[in-house]
Amino acid sequence: MRRLRPESAEHDAAVAAELAVAERAVRRALAALDGQRRASFGDYDARRAVARTRRDLERCIEAIRAVRPVGTVGGEPDAKPTARRPATSHEVAE
Repeated sequence: MRRLRPESAEHDAAVAAELAVAERAVRRALAALDGQRRASFGDYDARRAVARTRRDLERCIEAIRAVRPVGTVGGEPDAKPTARRPATSHEVAE
């Protein structure tokens, strides 16, 4: 993959495409997990493990959907970037 400048429209489109691919992969994993859940009908521990994994995958989808372009607040593309705190003395490059 070639490197794009973060402020370019191409970069935003590339990131959106990669996020869509990631979301589809998580959805496929969720579908496969449903098959595991059905297969582990009588096994309590396996069902708990499947439930934990499903919860983690759902959190992944929520995190993917929450990604916003750099410098935006609350999904508003025209919003001003958030203020950054100044570096403290031990964080300043030597």
